[in-house]
Amino acid sequence: LHVESGKIQQVLELRMTVKPPTGMQEELARPVIEVVEFPSGKLTHEMFAFGSEIAVVPLEGRAAATELSPVKSMAKDRIVETVRQWVGVECQVRFSSDNSATIYAPKNMISTLVGRGGENVKQLQNELGGLRLSIESFDDMPDGMEQPNRFWNDGRKKGNAWENPRRKGKSARRQQRKR
Repeated sequence: LHVESGKIQQVLELRMTVKPPTGMQEELARPVIEVVEFPSGKLTHEMFAFGSEIAVVPLEGRAAATELSPVKSMAKDRIVETVRQWVGVECQVRFSSDNSATIYAPKNMISTLVGRGGENVKQLQNELGGLRLSIESFDDMPDGMEQPNRFWNDGRKKGNAWENPRRKGKSARRQQRKR
């Protein structure tokens, strides 16, 4: 019930189903809670688990076809954040279909992102509910995509190891041996 100024403005009903969320393919089916307007039966929101997060996706007034769906937007943000955490670089993501995406990253970081035997990519795919990922360099990025900031710096990292004042180099170890 939505009560405003002492009057009931809206009555919503919750329905629990197992289906793919709106905008996802059939193989990504999961438990979904549908929020429905009571008298009309109009679907307004969907709630579901997406990785380790709970997603609440509004369905009415959806964006134009050129913009990403809320689910894809969430997946894109999750991919970008994960890449930042793993290797500390900026990346771009482009969805080629509902269940596959391409990550564009610096050429020297591709092998780190893929991991030995593709284990890093497989882990990220599993976190995102089976989304297929491919990784390419910025050089292969199609025209029209926004180029990332080459000078982006991860504020959580303190810098290179040789810039760390607590790190003791060879000279400090040699001085300790002489004592």
